[in-house]
Amino acid sequence: MDKDTIKTTINELLNELNEHTFTKLINTINVDKYVKKLTAYKFLQLIIVAQINEFDSLTHLAKTL
Repeated sequence: MDKDTIKTTINELLNELNEHTFTKLINTINVDKYVKKLTAYKFLQLIIVAQINEFDSLTHLAKTL
């Protein structure tokens, strides 16, 4: 599978799992209870970017951003 196919698949996933639906699921289990800026949805998006760019760690992702 090439990277364009992966990006298209990820875009389709994020379109289906929109922020409102994801937030509703997260609020059910109180994951974002004390979060101010980095919500679980934003973290999910960062993890997807890291996966597409094949970063080794969150530190590498942070340095890149």
